[in-house]
Amino acid sequence: MPTVKFDVSQSDPDRAKGFVPPTPGVYGAIIRECKPGYKADGNGKPDKDAPRLEIVVEITQSKNKQFKGARLFDYISFSEAAQWKMDQFLQVLGIATIKKRKGQFKTEDVVGMPVKIRVRGDTFNGEYSAKIGSYLEAEDEDILDDTEEDEYDEDFSADEGDEDEDEEGDEDEDEEESEEDEDEEESEEEGYTEADLTAMDLNGLNEILTEYGEEKPKGIKGKANKVARILELQPEYYAAEEEPEAEGDDYDAMDRAALVTEMKNRQLRVLKKDDEDALREKLRSDDNVDPFE
Repeated sequence: MPTVKFDVSQSDPDRAKGFVPPTPGVYGAIIRECKPGYKADGNGKPDKDAPRLEIVVEITQSKNKQFKGARLFDYISFSEAAQWKMDQFLQVLGIATIKKRKGQFKTEDVVGMPVKIRVRGDTFNGEYSAKIGSYLEAEDEDILDDTEEDEYDEDFSADEGDEDEDEEGDEDEDEEESEEDEDEEESEEEGYTEADLTAMDLNGLNEILTEYGEEKPKGIKGKANKVARILELQPEYYAAEEEPEAEGDDYDAMDRAALVTEMKNRQLRVLKKDDEDALREKLRSDDNVDPFE
């Protein structure tokens, strides 16, 4: 029989065993990878009509030490229905603001940036799976000095269980990924389940209540009452976040100064000869540019 030589001396044996998927809650984390990509179509091939950001986030702060170092995959679609999540992600990183609603950024620039993530529970192939439900702005105490600044290991990513994504393009795994993505997009719209909320501690529940607009979350006494209030507020929160924007733009109502400001926000070149109509045409052309071309 053939003999195969191997050398895994440069691999961390504990890391090779995989990480325990974190339970629902809020964690300090670091973005390990952010790159453009496309959702897989029915044949496991990239669907150029479905661009998305593909993100890898590593948990760096957790009260439960076994969750520290766990890496979660997240996919943020450029679709109108998922625009709220893209907006949330970019605002947390300071790329978008309440006033700056359009622009551009380099995905490699966000690698290494700290964030807080809210993890929710899900299932994939009948097993528990941890998903990123939302992003929160990191505070000073969320940036830990003992985090490993190693580069993201693509070979290791394929061993992450529920979050499989083989970078070598195995067609069978691409089909599984496509099914998982669809399940994730559907579950994101539904929010937290009662089981997710029951598994959280009071601090996590209070943070969700605050996010959902509850002015005095700590005034709601008892875990069961907090869970019930979240389930009551949740449908309104997701309905408001996913409300599509009105079609069209407001460029015609903007004067030259406002148009120039918008051009500069997007890092687009303004020529002295550009009149208002020329600036409007450039902005509308930029609106239609493929984000990954």
